[in-house]
Amino acid sequence: MLKQKVDCALACIARGRAIRAVCMALGVSRSNVSTKKTRSSEWADLRKSPPKHGYADLKAAIACGVKDRATYG
Repeated sequence: MLKQKVDCALACIARGRAIRAVCMALGVSRSNVSTKKTRSSEWADLRKSPPKHGYADLKAAIACGVKDRATYG
């Protein structure tokens, strides 16, 4: 839902609307919209990328170490 609001805000701003008015009307933060407005088209959110395969052993070791600790984390 937030992504849709930000996309709508970016579209309105591209048509000449004021950033402050658009953000207030849609209920999104100006800093979020301003950041997305200035990003290059090649930018990618790497937090959403698939996990790297080299960490399978480490993940297994962590899972083994914490399975008996109910309050871990």
